[in-house]
Amino acid sequence: MKYQTMHKRSSTFLTMITLCSASTLSLISVSALADGYIGVHYGSLHSEDADMGNLGFSAGYRLTDSIGVEAQLTQTLNEDNLGYGATLSSDTQALYATYQSTGEFYFKAKAGLAKIDYNLESDWYDASGSGTGLSFGLGMGVVIGDMARLELEFTQMPELEKFGGEPMNASGNLMSIGIALDI
Repeated sequence: MKYQTMHKRSSTFLTMITLCSASTLSLISVSALADGYIGVHYGSLHSEDADMGNLGFSAGYRLTDSIGVEAQLTQTLNEDNLGYGATLSSDTQALYATYQSTGEFYFKAKAGLAKIDYNLESDWYDASGSGTGLSFGLGMGVVIGDMARLELEFTQMPELEKFGGEPMNASGNLMSIGIALDI
């Protein structure tokens, strides 16, 4: 059971990297290497009962100096141990409209649609659930050199309504730090 889960998670992670790469290649062709960016970030995905370490990838395109679009994918690297041999992990996929102020130090806001998948595994019970809906975030960053930015972001994820077939009202938020590179 654990091998199948690890294989499934590895497959999901490879799919995420492939989707980010495809998005990036699309952005490169659209932007002619002018207004696109890719990023990597790490943070804590916090829900009511757990904190998970998630690695994320993003790809975006600036339509103007301040307005853009961004796709984001995250995968749990550090599952939360809930006790009694149970662990919780989560993955997210999102598409946002973004606003970023100009200047060396800047603020960022984003809003869009996101999906979050939770998986609970133990020796005696496995369950999963997902939530899809509105997601929004706020952040700030600093320009580093000609092509890079260091960013700190808070993102509110959609609520989870069912988990393992049972009604549940839970939400999660992601606090992350990352780097974005202009392409």
